[in-house]
Order: sequence, then structure tokens, then C-alpha cells
Amino acid sequence: MRITLPVEVRYAETDQMGVVHYAVYVVWMEAARVEFLKRLGIPYHELERSGVRLPVVELGVIYRAPATFGQVVAVSCQVSEVASRAASFRYAVELDGRLLADGYTRHVCCDLDGRVIPLPDSLRRLLEGARGPRSGGQRERPAPRAPGTVE
Repeated sequence: MRITLPVEVRYAETDQMGVVHYAVYVVWMEAARVEFLKRLGIPYHELERSGVRLPVVELGVIYRAPATFGQVVAVSCQVSEVASRAASFRYAVELDGRLLADGYTRHVCCDLDGRVIPLPDSLRRLLEGARGPRSGGQRERPAPRAPGTVE
């Protein structure tokens, strides 16, 4: 399952150069992830009320082209990996089919005191179902690496 959230670039989201500030993309990705979970039937506030939190423990974004004030970008989100205590999501920010940025987040499941706990079975099943079948049986990378990146 992949959801796409349209976002109109606000003037306050741009920098002195007239382009969207790099940190704003992360906010858009979070909005898409929250919408993804909502459409999956897991509103984030209900997840927290049940005693579960999913803090971001890893984040990566590759910026490919700028967005500017007034444009309407499409921010997509999908599950890329589900483990016993964690889940990862992939994102793409596009304008008229042109990729502006892509990225990923990795989240660890915690209780309300911040202790790492297993994903609740119901949440894990929903996320795994939304992810769909893996291709080739291999573990996916959370997001593509920038050219020249050393691992």
C-alpha cells in the first residue's frame, strides 16, 4: 500500500533563495506517514492512547530538485520493512511526476516510558499486510544512497 498526500508549498516554508527549506521535507514526510497509518486504520493518537509510540531513530533524505512557493507537491509514503520491534517507511516528494526528494525513516516501538517493546501483533500484521510481498526474499535498504556514498 502506498498513499499520496498533496501538499501546497506555503511561503513560510521557503528560504531566502525562494525554495523549500530542507527541514520542511521531513515535516511533509511525517504528515504522509500519519495519513498512511490513519488510512491503514491506526490513527496515531489512538496508537499512543494504547501505550505505544513509534519514535524516529533513523532518517535519511536525498534532495534532487527544489520545490517553490505555490507549487502542489505529492508526498507518498509506504512501508518498506517490518521487524519485531521496528518498522521503516519510504517516502517520495514529486512534482508533476518529477522526483524532488526521496527518503526513509526507521522507527522503534516503545512504551510510554520510552522502553523498547515488540510491535503489538495487530500493528505488526497491519504493517506487514500493507508492505506486500518482498521481492527476491532479500532485506530491502531503507532508501537509495546518494552517488559516491560509502557504506
